[in-house]
Amino acid sequence: MMTMGGGIIKVIGLMSIFGYGLLLVRPVAYITNIFMYGAASLRYRRDNVYRWSDIQPMVPWAMVGVVLGYFTGNVLNGGVIRILLGIFALFLAIKMLVEISESKTREGLLGDLQRAIGASEPTGSYPSSMVGHSTLAHGLLGLPMGVISGILGITGGVIEVPLQRYVLQAPLRRAIANSAVLVFFASIVGSLVAMIHGIQSGAFSFITPVALALILTPGAYFGGFVGAWLTTVAPLNTLRWMYAVLMFVISVRMMMS
Repeated sequence: MMTMGGGIIKVIGLMSIFGYGLLLVRPVAYITNIFMYGAASLRYRRDNVYRWSDIQPMVPWAMVGVVLGYFTGNVLNGGVIRILLGIFALFLAIKMLVEISESKTREGLLGDLQRAIGASEPTGSYPSSMVGHSTLAHGLLGLPMGVISGILGITGGVIEVPLQRYVLQAPLRRAIANSAVLVFFASIVGSLVAMIHGIQSGAFSFITPVALALILTPGAYFGGFVGAWLTTVAPLNTLRWMYAVLMFVISVRMMMS
């Protein structure tokens, strides 16, 4: 429904409901992301939504970020991880409330906040030169997403889409497409690192995360179709309110557990 936040539900569900540790959850999340975001990237490429020349310089940063994030996450205890997940759930809830308010106002301080976090369309042209000649911009657009994905196992799209819109000033659909491509490449590296480390450390056998990913992937695809259908038959703000409440509940649960 919302093109964001599914990853955090997946990670928290695997940890809280089934009791899996983060060492197992992350490779499962990465493998499912390869299938989901690989398919999405192909679709966006077919529709000419993104430009590979814009994304290519960001890909190495995303790959480096996911490796750094993965080993950073390994040294954090479970309590810190839960707090971080709770913070991101809270951020998603607040972002959704800001998007709800978009229908009421686009001016003033609130309008500026919406544009900054990606809740409304930015104005002006699409400045490819901003990322075309700036290594700093490449790193800013690729590294944070990879680090967050590496630490928590989520896609990092909640950070990447606003960055694409604020730094690159990309339209929403292109920002989502760019984010999907970066998530795909970061997930390939993340899955390899997580699988090798997890197997060598004895945390799990090869078949365990692969089997879990194969179980989750069909449900994720079906959920995508259901979400797309809901956006056509239900009032969008009603769905946003439901999503915001869900994220607030998750945030409280994570930060108080």
